Amino acid sequence: MISGRFVFGFCAFVAAYMYYSPPGHEKRTLQYFQSEIRQPVVRFHRVAVGVNAGVDLIVSATELLQGLGMTPSQTRTDHLHLDSLQDLEEAVAYYMEKGAAGERYMGDGALFQQIVAAAEKLPDKKVSIGGNAALMGERMADMGVQVLLGGPMGPQAMKLLSSSVQVPRDCIRARDEVHLILEFGRGEAWGDVEAAVATRFIFSNDVSNARMEPLEAFFGQLEHFRPDLVVLSGLHLLEKEKDSFRQARLARVVHVLRNIPDGIAVHLELASMVDTAFLKKIAAEVFPVVHSIGLNEQELAFLCKSVDGPLHAEVLDGGQPEIPAVNDILFWLLQTYGYSEENPTSRFSRIHFHSLTFHVTAALPAFWGNLPSATAAGSLVAPQQACGEDGVITHSETDIKIPLAFPLSVQHPPLRREIVKYSSYHPVTSWVREGVEFAFSPVLVCKKPIRTVGLGDAISATGLLYSQFKGTQ
Repeated sequence: MISGRFVFGFCAFVAAYMYYSPPGHEKRTLQYFQSEIRQPVVRFHRVAVGVNAGVDLIVSATELLQGLGMTPSQTRTDHLHLDSLQDLEEAVAYYMEKGAAGERYMGDGALFQQIVAAAEKLPDKKVSIGGNAALMGERMADMGVQVLLGGPMGPQAMKLLSSSVQVPRDCIRARDEVHLILEFGRGEAWGDVEAAVATRFIFSNDVSNARMEPLEAFFGQLEHFRPDLVVLSGLHLLEKEKDSFRQARLARVVHVLRNIPDGIAVHLELASMVDTAFLKKIAAEVFPVVHSIGLNEQELAFLCKSVDGPLHAEVLDGGQPEIPAVNDILFWLLQTYGYSEENPTSRFSRIHFHSLTFHVTAALPAFWGNLPSATAAGSLVAPQQACGEDGVITHSETDIKIPLAFPLSVQHPPLRREIVKYSSYHPVTSWVREGVEFAFSPVLVCKKPIRTVGLGDAISATGLLYSQFKGTQ
């Protein structure tokens, strides 16, 4: 086990020769993405996505909080769920100052409706389809695949959803589940709290998604729809439920996923969580029955902490994650939970990690191909979604914020000694470590993002559709 002191000392040493992007790198990187990203030889055509969906009400965090007469106190802490305005104030201040995205459940339905009413009065509010499953389904439908969406869909959600997305009749509801999205821009101030990066905080009083009510309707349609890819999200919403209930739901998920034929790819999209025991259970029970997972830096840090991973979570905390530390954690996760001769019943064989400044995909090449293009495609969709409504970006709208020299590992001496010098002519870096293939890509970070919500879902969806699934051993 590498000590935290060594990791931080090592990272400080590496930082001595790290520097950031000179002029011209963004233009050449964008040109590379536009010319070199390739579709896989064998593509996904029918995708079933479930099970969280609803309506996103998107507002300025500072406008709403100030309108509610709220100011940040000196107590800035996370909460498993929100039971009062004070809990909301403390959680928003915590995530805003940290520069991280968060998502929590508000148990007081009456209070939540009061906040929604205040948000609806704001002049710059926006309404869109929401929920990880719905957002991933929308993105995949836009990319030309047939999509079945299993999630609680009320009247407004159905109007917002693309007409090409199929929804099982048993998933249609009389009322919408609303999620409040509080966005804050980089440098935006709320009292003495300043946002380190542009991001968002999400909360809801969503009962249907929190109990995964559409699960049976969604699973019941799989045999008829005949997907070649199944995407599952929403497990994080079970956190607020009693242990007996969430264990029963988890057991149901594992049973169905285990019985999906091996030739159909299964992907799990993770989200923000605070219950270490529950996430550890998800890793132990769900990871082996899925082929792939997607997650961001906060989710990776918390997962690493929950499963007693190889590096201290602080390496990924308080700012952008260290590239070599991320690589080591992804390798350890695949070694621990993934398919191998010692663990032949596990399907787990791919991880797509995405952060504000870079993405890494790690996969077993016997199961997955086209990693460089898939990773680059996921990186490119981030600024396309963040910078504008039409998906068209110019290099002048973006920055590259990765170090231009970095090692590939903290723990593995051969890769620790191998310093990658970033080239905008060939921005995607690939390597293999003990049978695990890696692909690294920078992100063209939007200077003035107009959207932060749903980026991770678009990234994961795009990366999946550019990946080539090779099936079973």
